[in-house]
Amino acid sequence: MKTFQINNYLSLVLKNRRIVVYAGKEEYRNSRLIFWDISEHLFGTAEDPSPESHFKDYCTHFQTWADSNYNLRLLHLNALDTFSSFRLLEQLMDAGDLKARKAFKEEFARRFREAPLNEKASYMKDIYFNLNFFTREELEVLLENFDVSSLLKLNMREAFQLLDKLAFLGNKEAENILKEDVLEAFKNGDPPRRLMILQGGNLRFFSEQQLNDLFAECPIDQLAKTYSEFYLGGHMDSFPSYLMKFTNLRKFSMKHSSFRTLPDFIGKLTKLEELKLTYNHFTELPESMKYLRSLKHLYLDKNEFQKFPDVLTELTNLETLSLGWNRLETLPESIGNLKNLKILFLEGNNLKELPESVGDFSRLKKLDLNDNNLKELPESIGNLSRLKILYLGKNSLETLPNSIGNLTHLERLEIFFNRLSKLPKSMGNLNNLRALYLRDNQFNNIPEYIRTLPKLHETDFEIDSL
Repeated sequence: MKTFQINNYLSLVLKNRRIVVYAGKEEYRNSRLIFWDISEHLFGTAEDPSPESHFKDYCTHFQTWADSNYNLRLLHLNALDTFSSFRLLEQLMDAGDLKARKAFKEEFARRFREAPLNEKASYMKDIYFNLNFFTREELEVLLENFDVSSLLKLNMREAFQLLDKLAFLGNKEAENILKEDVLEAFKNGDPPRRLMILQGGNLRFFSEQQLNDLFAECPIDQLAKTYSEFYLGGHMDSFPSYLMKFTNLRKFSMKHSSFRTLPDFIGKLTKLEELKLTYNHFTELPESMKYLRSLKHLYLDKNEFQKFPDVLTELTNLETLSLGWNRLETLPESIGNLKNLKILFLEGNNLKELPESVGDFSRLKKLDLNDNNLKELPESIGNLSRLKILYLGKNSLETLPNSIGNLTHLERLEIFFNRLSKLPKSMGNLNNLRALYLRDNQFNNIPEYIRTLPKLHETDFEIDSL
């Protein structure tokens, strides 16, 4: 393994014939998109095709890029056409690199100012156009020569979305335009248009009395009875009371709100079968959710749960539960009550161990535990007789239980970036295994009983180098 330190925040590593880019202590998540697959176009190719020579070439050009204050215009055009290059700067910013923050803001501002209206709209919709990356004052400067009313040239849905976002970011002109145009569009619109406005959260600027007057003039009761799916968008800071009228909902989703919990009346939507609440700020769930007995699919990724919500263990008809990228440290034994689970996502948490009750998921087909702090797995993992996909990458596993050999339906197993030095012999029973990823562990060799698995054809270990 070879390491080249560009500066305090950026480094390159050559290991197992693979070049890895690190921003801070974290591997750059999109390095394959920008610095690997198109590397022959990005910086040119070395005359010597060996990995060592290619690595040296990379290091030289990365050093030049860093020394030029991360000038993104030095990168390949494909990188500029996407936001991949911004994501590298974002990761450097997270590591504390102030030079990356300056380069990020300057390049984003330059592209925004030079872009035509449709591209400006894309920049405003992007995740980087928010208060996590720019202050209100900086956004105001960014928009100072922009005619906000020109957004009305876009289709109505997109125009309202962008005006709503600008209003949330403090632009009063956008708020005034939105209020005026939304009111007119709702009063004169057909049912689909009114639904679009309700779902977009575009009525959030009106008082409760103003809404009551509007719904008296333009009733939504029949509309609420007709639709079974509802996506609540916009930058919500209070839950709209009109949602209580939509009692026939089968699917409901909401993201990018500022809520910490849901209102109790969510429990009245008893026909819900799918609930998506990703990219919010939830830390807890109301007890009323226990009445959602029809719920089969629940997505709570990218929230702020530190404790597993106990009310979830009462939703015994759940088939999909996704809690990825939260802050969970433990799971209760009662999670085993969810015996109908087929898919369980727990990626990107802080789990150090699993309860024995995970073995009660007799119907589970996919389990994602990537990016946690697991040091071991319970023997009961071997009870997951229907499991086909198991992700264990980026943990701290030093051993695997012998019971893993009982997972005879397993087709894909990922255990990269752990501390394994050996594999249990029982893994020789995994006759349906098609894909196995083992890189970045502590193996001296890969045992023959792994190499000769009859269906194994997708691996990441180099036979000649082990």
